[in-house]
Amino acid sequence: MKKNLIITALLILFVSACAHEGSKTHNAQPEWVMSESQQYPRSQFLTGVGEADTMEDARTRARAELAKIFSVNIQSTSSDITAYEQSRVAGISYTTDSLAVSRDIRSSTEQRLEGVKVPELWKNPLEQRYYALAILPRQTTTLNLRTDITLLDVATSTLITRTQQSKSLIEKIRLSNETIPLQQKRRVLNKQLQVVSLTGQSVPSQWPVEKLQLDHAALIARITITVKASGLNNEKLQTSVEDALASQGFTVIPEGAYQLNVNLDSTALPPQGQWYYEKANLSISLVGDNKKSLGGHAWDFKVSSSDPTLTELRVLEQAKKRLQTELQNVLFNMLGSNS
Repeated sequence: MKKNLIITALLILFVSACAHEGSKTHNAQPEWVMSESQQYPRSQFLTGVGEADTMEDARTRARAELAKIFSVNIQSTSSDITAYEQSRVAGISYTTDSLAVSRDIRSSTEQRLEGVKVPELWKNPLEQRYYALAILPRQTTTLNLRTDITLLDVATSTLITRTQQSKSLIEKIRLSNETIPLQQKRRVLNKQLQVVSLTGQSVPSQWPVEKLQLDHAALIARITITVKASGLNNEKLQTSVEDALASQGFTVIPEGAYQLNVNLDSTALPPQGQWYYEKANLSISLVGDNKKSLGGHAWDFKVSSSDPTLTELRVLEQAKKRLQTELQNVLFNMLGSNS
């Protein structure tokens, strides 16, 4: 009887030991926590590891690690676009819709990350921490990026052909401007391709962004404008308008193809306490060939100052600001509707 009890006890210890060993093997740390996964090698997958107190947070952090690869490209390209807006080429400055471009870049990047999967999870039994492995297949992502780059190049080529064939200068300017954000977006995708591709190679562009910018600026410079200012501080106003036009790429000459008439007026309003106010109106009208009116635009605004001698100066400063930020778009709307 005693012998049977001993044998039973030994069997229980053996089974318990086997069970404990099996549990230890099951809870062993996977290789991907600290190094490369054998099942998802870096030669075939981009990977990211996340660690957190909960399973869902670990998944999220793993995906975030993969997203960092692309977010760097978003930030660098947004900086490129901002620099482009503030840059000058041969003394000519010009602008583009950077917010729309950046939004489009972010959207395409988010779509790219939709291919991310989290196939592996592990909980550290000692620390009670969760680990997650996120993966993105290199081959599929590379093919998708190349397809998107090709589509952008086709669209750019079509716009350039239409620009060359158009007989309208204003249409040429509009079309050439549309090529720039396409190639800015392409530049981002090319950077992503270099990261994702096994070879690290990108697809060379036929149309560098800088060349497109120069071509666009050269077209704008072909628009010649004469300025005639009237009203409040008309001499200073005329200089401000001419400076604004030149900074936005137009050619200002005494006998231009277009004449821009500008008028600035202001009216003093009743003071309120120690503050003085003026209501101002800045208006422009554009005249083309044969004295044909191409339209007009007006801005109404108010200024204030604690010193009545400064209000007139602030009216002129506010007018300058409107001209610097809005004049180009207003003129192109007028020219475009009459081309």
